[in-house]
Amino acid sequence: KSDVGKQVLSDMKDSKTAITIKVDNQTIKDNGTYTDAQTDYAKDKDGNPTATITVHEGSIKDQKEYVTDRGTLPIGDKDVPANQVTTDDVIGSEGVHEGTHVTDKNSNNNDGGKRTYEQKEQKPLENQGKHIEAVIKAKTEDKKL
Repeated sequence: KSDVGKQVLSDMKDSKTAITIKVDNQTIKDNGTYTDAQTDYAKDKDGNPTATITVHEGSIKDQKEYVTDRGTLPIGDKDVPANQVTTDDVIGSEGVHEGTHVTDKNSNNNDGGKRTYEQKEQKPLENQGKHIEAVIKAKTEDKKL
């Protein structure tokens, strides 16, 4: 649905890491903080890198219900009005975020601890924000037609 989303998908397809994406219905919440998605890294039986991206649809739905029609959701580096995005839009943005972690060497944990958490999150958050902005813009333009 966005140029950045298409690029991240292309990067994932071309990655040396075998990537699996799944969506579950779980709500993951710890001390008031939701986990919308996570990536688990492993090696296959031949020692090749694998990554499983799991998007937690329950977490996303709970947050959308909590903020109601007047609130905003933090999506990437943006605060987005909750009534402008669907659950599927947010699921797609989480795929962009986690896919960036897997494919961008400066955004994953394979750096031997050289980068801070904030440095590793910068590009995934930016890509996620660009993606969700493009999705909202496309919806606005479709309504004008």
